[in-house]
Amino acid sequence: MQSRGVEDGQYCRQQVGISKATVDRIIRLDQELGPNYYKFNSCVPIHPREYRLIAAAITDDGVSYHGAIISLDPENAPRLAPIVQALRRQSAQQTAASASVEQSLAKAEKSFETSLRQLERIQAVALDPESRLRFLIAIESGLDRLDRIRKTTDL
Repeated sequence: MQSRGVEDGQYCRQQVGISKATVDRIIRLDQELGPNYYKFNSCVPIHPREYRLIAAAITDDGVSYHGAIISLDPENAPRLAPIVQALRRQSAQQTAASASVEQSLAKAEKSFETSLRQLERIQAVALDPESRLRFLIAIESGLDRLDRIRKTTDL
């Protein structure tokens, strides 16, 4: 694309003093993170990845923390910096807890599927009366436990 007979890359370098790649990155960040990212970044330098972690606490009015709103003004930078650190820690803890839950759930799903396959294999075998009774007790016990879990999961 050309602008007044000059390629975009040249135009950016000559008129704005930065590369087209930098302009494209700024536009992408603005579209993704919005204008508050730049306003916030002018007070407390922050990487886009870190901003994403705390973005939920940032509004047009400022940073919401413990019920207070601290405006995004450069004079508030000394107040904002420790708040950003606290929000980063909170977000990291929530992310770790979320990852732990996801890992536990994946492990439980895999174990559950393995158990069901094993029960299906046992079911296909001709069982003596004692083994058949143990099998049915195990199935009923499992169903009762699953039913209790389902009922207490608010689904």
